Amino acid sequence: MEIADYQTFIFILKSGNIQFIHSLNFGTQNYLTSSQCLKTLIEDFQKILASYNQENKITKIMLSFTNSELVPVLKQLEKTLKLPLDTGEGTIEKKELRLEMVAVGLASAPKSKINLLPDKAQKTEKLKSQFVYIKYFLLGVSFLILVFLGLLYIRTLRLDYQITEIKTKLNDPNIQFQRLNKIENKIQKVQKLNTGRMKIARKSVSFLWDDLLTEFANLVPQGVHLIQIEAPQGQQMILRGEAKAIKEAFNFVQLLNTSKYFKEANLQNIKQIKEKKLFDFNISLERTRL
Repeated sequence: MEIADYQTFIFILKSGNIQFIHSLNFGTQNYLTSSQCLKTLIEDFQKILASYNQENKITKIMLSFTNSELVPVLKQLEKTLKLPLDTGEGTIEKKELRLEMVAVGLASAPKSKINLLPDKAQKTEKLKSQFVYIKYFLLGVSFLILVFLGLLYIRTLRLDYQITEIKTKLNDPNIQFQRLNKIENKIQKVQKLNTGRMKIARKSVSFLWDDLLTEFANLVPQGVHLIQIEAPQGQQMILRGEAKAIKEAFNFVQLLNTSKYFKEANLQNIKQIKEKKLFDFNISLERTRL
């Protein structure tokens, strides 16, 4: 059976010191080869085994050493621990040493007593406190998530209620009838307004043309006869007529420019009609905005 199969403790005499190597992941300790130091070594070793044996029942210990001076120490350990010890002489292989040596500690004082076993109770308490903090943290996060989900659920319920209420109102025949009545009343008001505006516009146009025709009748001189009056767009107007003489046509243009209803009257063309012995003319002018 190999050393690694046991809870292994190794004692090596090296350069006048006893090197104590163990596999409990606690490291290496050097002791001077004196009776007092050997006593300290035995005490520390007993503490380690006593503490470790509380949770892990040690039934057998293998000790390997390289010097016969350690035999009294080993016998004292066997007597004190009341456990069978397998002892052997020889050199520990480097491979096995690498497996066993995990951490290293050093004591320079000859009488120093170093407990190589960490305080497991402190570690356990530390782990417990960390676990408690983690637990409270997770509980806090869970609580916040639950609060957020609750608020989201309440908001969803409110939205559903509002949507249902709106749908109910939209499907209510009375509400629809009231809406139709409002729309119909608005349509009737618009129609009345349009009708009134059309009447006013017609009256305005009628009044305007009455005034214009009256003005034309007052301005047309003797010897001039109007045949056609056109209003193609906007304020533009074209007069077509006949005159006995060119002088009378020009006189009519001058009279139009003196009227408050017209401006920029111009004689466009004039030509003689031999059959009738008259002059045909066209006059362009603009209506003024009163």
